[in-house]
Amino acid sequence: KLHPKTLLENLIEGAGRIDGDLVNLNEKYPGRIVDFTVDDGDTVTKNMVIARLASDEYEAQKGEIENRIVSQTRLLDANM
Repeated sequence: KLHPKTLLENLIEGAGRIDGDLVNLNEKYPGRIVDFTVDDGDTVTKNMVIARLASDEYEAQKGEIENRIVSQTRLLDANM
């Protein structure tokens, strides 16, 4: 259902380019673009990484999870 072999009646497929100064992207986590992996005029393909985000919120969540893992590991080692 996610990747049908044929398109539905009301959908079309095409190739082209986007011209403009403003392009809206939706991302899973809030952040700022810190690196572009493509240049103006480059061809992009499906699933290609075109930019990298830095997110203070995501990094804080990651740090919290890493701290929990360390704490749980210490508890397990202490109980052995």
